[in-house]
Amino acid sequence: MVTLKDFQSLCLEKGLRATQQRYQIYKILAGTTSHPGAAEVFEQAKATQPMLSFDTVYRTLGAFVEKGIISQVEILAGKVRFDGNPHPHPHAICTECDKVVDCHHISNPQPKDYPNVPGFASVSSAHLELRGVCQECAAKSAPRQAVAK
Repeated sequence: MVTLKDFQSLCLEKGLRATQQRYQIYKILAGTTSHPGAAEVFEQAKATQPMLSFDTVYRTLGAFVEKGIISQVEILAGKVRFDGNPHPHPHAICTECDKVVDCHHISNPQPKDYPNVPGFASVSSAHLELRGVCQECAAKSAPRQAVAK
């Protein structure tokens, strides 16, 4: 659980003003591994900050990503999710329901692993994304496939 004092120190270090609204948004992301989208963060934050606007949440998420406080996971078709863990790590993404799962058991590639990329002087980051169908979606489609046969 992230404390207000920890959040204030983080904001000071990153050059952001620590507001109660930002703290509530950060607590939501720091307290989950579900990788919520902006709308989901907004709905959860409204429970404690009823005057909060979606625009404020959206801008705050963008500022947090820009400052390296959280990370952004891009789903297919331009959909974006947010991760309270700003450190590079692999993700598995379901192509059916857009579920995002952290894959800490798999090593994330390092930029130093790619010294000779054609046309690049250097590589600054590398991210591993696995795409497939999650168990829940596979279970839903299995009965339909059996009936169709």
